[in-house]
Amino acid sequence: MGLPIFVAGGGMAYLLGPTGGYLLAYPLAAWLAGTGARQGAGRMLAGLLAGLVAIYAGGLAWLSIVGTAIHGRRVGLRPFLLADLVKAFVVLLVGQRLRERAAHLFGG
Repeated sequence: MGLPIFVAGGGMAYLLGPTGGYLLAYPLAAWLAGTGARQGAGRMLAGLLAGLVAIYAGGLAWLSIVGTAIHGRRVGLRPFLLADLVKAFVVLLVGQRLRERAAHLFGG
């Protein structure tokens, strides 16, 4: 998407740093979120939540390796969980709306 994720260097330094687990979990999360995208609101929500679980599982597992599990939850979960759930709900609403419009425009 053109986001500056690896703008300051990238490579193994990023993947071995504190955010490496989150970065490695993104492909799985994208696949999980995408599986429910055409299946209706319930499956879309389940896919979005499964994607979040995958990202947090990868990130917290890695933070537990480079630190402690308690520290990982304190800095890698609590500050972000509520905002991520709100964003998932917004994506659900927008995604449903776009799906309806695309079906109307393209006859699907």
